[in-house]
Amino acid sequence: MSIQDCRRRSLLLAFLSGLTITGAAGCSGSTTGDGGTQCVRDEECGLGEICVGGRCVPFGSDEGPRFCSSDPQCRVDEICEDGVCVKGSRPDGGDGSDGNDGGGDEVSDGGQDAADDASAPNIALTGDVIITQDAQGKTYTIDYGNVTVGQAVSRNLVIRNTGNADLSVSVITLDQDPNAEFATSRVVPPALIIGPGSEETIVVTYTAKDGLTDRALAKVFSNDPDEPEIRVQLSSEFKGVPALVVDPILLDFGDVAVGEQPTQPVTLSNQGSGNAVLRILSVVPEAPIASAYQVLVLRLSDGEPVTPPVYLNRGDGLEARITFAPPGRNAYNGNLVITTDVAGSEVSLVALRGRAGAPAIRVEPSQVDFGQVPTNTRPADRSIDISNAGKGDLTVSSLDLMAGHTAELFLVNPPPVPLVIPAGARQTVSVGYTPVDVGIDQTSLVIVHDDPDRQPDVRVNIGGEGVQGNARPTAVIKGNGQDVALLRVMLGEQVNLDGSASFDSDGTVTGYAWRIVQQPASHPCGSESTLSGASGQNATIVMREAGITRIGLKVKDDLEAWSDEDLLDIQVAAAPVARIRVGGNDTGFVECDLADVLSFNGQFSSDCDGTVTEYQWNVLAYPAGRGSAPAIQGGGDFASILFDFPGNYRIGLVVRDNDVPKNQSTQAVFDVLVRGPKAFRVTADWFNQGQNDNRVDVDLHLLKPGASGTFTADDCHPGKPGVSSGNPTPNWGIYGNPVYQRDGWEDADGVANPTNPADEINLANPGMGVFTIKVYFRCHSSTSLMGDYQCCDDLCGSSLNCPFCGWCMLNENYCLRVAIGEVSVYVTGYDNVERKIVTRGFSFPREQGRTFIQIGTLSWPDGNFQ
Repeated sequence: MSIQDCRRRSLLLAFLSGLTITGAAGCSGSTTGDGGTQCVRDEECGLGEICVGGRCVPFGSDEGPRFCSSDPQCRVDEICEDGVCVKGSRPDGGDGSDGNDGGGDEVSDGGQDAADDASAPNIALTGDVIITQDAQGKTYTIDYGNVTVGQAVSRNLVIRNTGNADLSVSVITLDQDPNAEFATSRVVPPALIIGPGSEETIVVTYTAKDGLTDRALAKVFSNDPDEPEIRVQLSSEFKGVPALVVDPILLDFGDVAVGEQPTQPVTLSNQGSGNAVLRILSVVPEAPIASAYQVLVLRLSDGEPVTPPVYLNRGDGLEARITFAPPGRNAYNGNLVITTDVAGSEVSLVALRGRAGAPAIRVEPSQVDFGQVPTNTRPADRSIDISNAGKGDLTVSSLDLMAGHTAELFLVNPPPVPLVIPAGARQTVSVGYTPVDVGIDQTSLVIVHDDPDRQPDVRVNIGGEGVQGNARPTAVIKGNGQDVALLRVMLGEQVNLDGSASFDSDGTVTGYAWRIVQQPASHPCGSESTLSGASGQNATIVMREAGITRIGLKVKDDLEAWSDEDLLDIQVAAAPVARIRVGGNDTGFVECDLADVLSFNGQFSSDCDGTVTEYQWNVLAYPAGRGSAPAIQGGGDFASILFDFPGNYRIGLVVRDNDVPKNQSTQAVFDVLVRGPKAFRVTADWFNQGQNDNRVDVDLHLLKPGASGTFTADDCHPGKPGVSSGNPTPNWGIYGNPVYQRDGWEDADGVANPTNPADEINLANPGMGVFTIKVYFRCHSSTSLMGDYQCCDDLCGSSLNCPFCGWCMLNENYCLRVAIGEVSVYVTGYDNVERKIVTRGFSFPREQGRTFIQIGTLSWPDGNFQ
């Protein structure tokens, strides 16, 4: 025997004894195209398998080894060894029936040759096995009949040994059962040994899983020499037509509150014929309503939850519990969709109806009748109740009497809309009636709401009849003491309203009701006006917005009759507002330098209730020294001014609007500080050639612009004791007040010194103009004997006569009495720093008493000296 055959015998023995054989190392474990594991040797195959044609196949299969009890049961190139056909031949020509050798000769244990032994097992199948015989041979069948899904059905496979030797059943397999719906009560191998005359029962159980007719095959391998392999057909059958019955076909959850989750059941049952199985594939709500409905499917038999797909045998059923769980206020109507595998009736529908948070309006009474009421009197008000019997808030968007109704029927203090009435709550509305004439009055209360079942509105008829009665009072309004239809006031003004002129011809006025009938809807100029004292004889209102505001007054008499409404229109005008900017500067102040031109912008002036049409520019203030206001160029919404004199200016703007009559703004102002020189100072220094006590005196003379002459009020000059008081501190008005600060007899130090000059004139804040500067040779031959200012020239008349004036000639040397000097002009700037602008020299070389020399002119404020 070959090594391969030995190995196969070992495998067979292990397989039959239930032992586990571990494959040899090097097994690839890969599979072939038909599902078998590739192999080279038997050791590479699993338990119960053998390597055939490079593929592992199980014992007992058509491709696997054949089980046998003698050589004739094997193929021509095989012999029977230990109950299995293997490749080989016998040298002695025996059939191998003794299981030990190939020739049947007696062996050492005293056994007989198989050819001489007539004993053999014989297999017979009974129990639930149906055996039929025809020309093709025997057919073995176990019929499970009509079954139901999920119900286990058992049949007995009885194996009997009718031979005279032990029957060895080596393998029992179940083939062609992909869903494993068949099972045996015993696993073979290990081998089942049945003695002569004995039997064993194998229970084969079928549990249908899918409702389809099933065909399987049970194979029984034994050592029966005639039938070593018996195939038993296992069959079941499903007959009839499944039918789904749904009850009910409508679930109406009605109205529920948001948050409530009521549940209702739907029964699904298979009421078909035969044992046909119904497959429920899905039970779901339609997509548009899926968020509002939840589905739980239970078996009717035990109440256990199941998840489709689900199989239903005939007569079985499911309960689908549908929970209405609305996510918000809405109507959720649609279908529950039940999908099955019934051809032609795959989809069944259950209508689902539900509404969440819906209100339900109730109005009582349905009509109101005031009956007969004397004119100009008022009976007790009537009430109308609006309630909500629904599951969600009821919103009343409009609540009013029908358009065009008579004013004699009216609502009393109606609630504001939109009005929200919660579920279970109510709102009371009062209706009043005051007939003013004889006749029938009627209208309807129109209630617009969101109850979906009572659209578009609910109406309550209201009526009454006026009969002859009281005379109504008359209301009269006076505004600011005037009984007029139109009163004109300015924005922000308070209007005093007086109703004391109201009267009742047949009684007395007992009540007042003021109201603002109309006022501007927009508020470009201010805000909404409010009325004070609305229930008194007198009321007030501060007008906070431009435009027309209409005031109404009704009065009530002692019989509760109300007058018609008297009206007063108040025309409120708003004055424009003037605003000035200089460039981007709107602070109201700016500085500039002398000779700058500034542009003033009035375009930002405004009129909240109209337009600005006129601009009036003004120079409200300017420095006194300028003499007059600077000229304004332009004059529309822009104006420009040349500032040619230093100091403080104030520019004003008044604007007017397009109203008739025109309204004028208050004056807007803009202050300007013009930087420039502040003061000037004139000094004089000279040197003399006098002898002894003879002296020389030179004086400064400052003449104001337009001066009439020297030694006048227009001339600032020093006084001389005993001769003249002079004019050292004149008041020149706009040209300033010069001060002759220093007057020296002569320049004692002989040096020109701005801090210590001989003569000095100071002028702070000079006015605009041209100032003249002169020097005067006062005296050149004075003597102390006759006083400081008595000179020879005074006595002799002139220098030409002096030679004939003996006394003078004896006492004075006039040829040497001269004055030579200089005049300086200093200007103090805006920065308070003094700067010298000019120095001019002068000379009196001869006796020139009472002689003027003009030094020059100073133009102010530009500081130009000529």
